[in-house]
Amino acid sequence: MDPKHDAPMILAPGRSSSGARRMYLPGENDWPPVDEYLDPPEITRYERVDGRRQIAFPATAEHGDPHFRLDQLLGAHLAPGYVGSVDLKTRVSEEQEFASDTCVRREGIDPETDARYLEELVFEVVYARSAADTDSRARAFAERGVRRQVAIFVKSGEVKEWSTAKMGWRVLDKRRSLRDPCLVRPLPLRALFSAAEAEVETVLALEAKGNPAIVRLKEESKEQGRVEGEARGRAEGEARGRAEGEARGRAEGEARGRVKGRAEALLTFLGIRGLTPTVEVRERALATTDLGTLDRWLHSAATASSLDEVFGDESG
Repeated sequence: MDPKHDAPMILAPGRSSSGARRMYLPGENDWPPVDEYLDPPEITRYERVDGRRQIAFPATAEHGDPHFRLDQLLGAHLAPGYVGSVDLKTRVSEEQEFASDTCVRREGIDPETDARYLEELVFEVVYARSAADTDSRARAFAERGVRRQVAIFVKSGEVKEWSTAKMGWRVLDKRRSLRDPCLVRPLPLRALFSAAEAEVETVLALEAKGNPAIVRLKEESKEQGRVEGEARGRAEGEARGRAEGEARGRAEGEARGRVKGRAEALLTFLGIRGLTPTVEVRERALATTDLGTLDRWLHSAATASSLDEVFGDESG
């Protein structure tokens, strides 16, 4: 049997569905196409790191759980014109090709290469991989031109970003958010470590993107609040007199109809969590204009099992 060799091969240019690829010769300032592989994905399990062939292993729960949470958050936060991928294999040099855990790139085909666009954001969940291997992969991605790389180090509970200038990792403050043109809103880093926080931030991101289901729920909530406000106005008008009652009914109905943002997001999220708001809870939420109070209720709703846990004795 012939011995196996790990030496890199220079492959002839292939063809893409959109036509022939551009021809190239390996050189100091030229790169092979990102999807022209030494070991084809889907039918092989190999990656190439520093020219060495490695097997890509399945994950444990310690790796897979935060990876799932990352994908949930990132998918909701993607800005228009960008697409996310999981385990997308990339040819990063003549001798190296490997997959990031999750990445973001522009949609479509790069006209300069006749291949998909190179990743702009790369995310890694690091659990069992060695520091040397993690650094080597990050360095290769940076040299290829990947704009940003963020890693979640599970064992230390840290989030780090690769610094191309220093060719090393720098620790990020988990109390802050990741801001990037690829994201429709800043992504709070704390949500990468909490399923409850991830649910809240996912809903807020979908709201920011104008998700049709969220918009519909908000409109239904607004209409119900308007109807309830008018009903209360009529009831109070009968007690205090027609003129005062009509004025108060209109004022309260219009006030509840103008409630936007956090109050509507709170009521929507309560419905998603299966905590159907009572009439009293809905009225109190829509009448509250203090953002801090609404945020406190919203974050309480992420882990609450009842309305009492969210509002205390205010749930009615």
